[in-house]
Amino acid sequence: MKSFARVLHCGIAAAGFAVLSTAASAALVTIDQLPASTTVSAAGLNLNQTSDVQELYSRLSAAARQVCGPHALNGLPYHSTAFSQCYSETLAQSVAKVHSATLLAYHQKQTSAPFAVAAK
Repeated sequence: MKSFARVLHCGIAAAGFAVLSTAASAALVTIDQLPASTTVSAAGLNLNQTSDVQELYSRLSAAARQVCGPHALNGLPYHSTAFSQCYSETLAQSVAKVHSATLLAYHQKQTSAPFAVAAK
């Protein structure tokens, strides 16, 4: 696979994701009633290279943490079921929207769980 430029607009809400793609192979993930969103760029990454897969996954993970809100109180981390669910779902959906087998395999390895996206 050649290097490609793909931009994901990641956000989370209870509503489902919708994907719009163009001939330039850009993907846009949007959410109805977005409480927060951020942009993740995969420009210059080749998802056949492990280091690039890891880099994109790191970017998606950071974006999921950002859009799901704080998970610390006064600088100290705390467990929030809502944050954990939001983060897991956002990251999984973002990985799925990239449509990369190597990124999906990396996500499965990181989460140590089979990955399936329910059709909506």
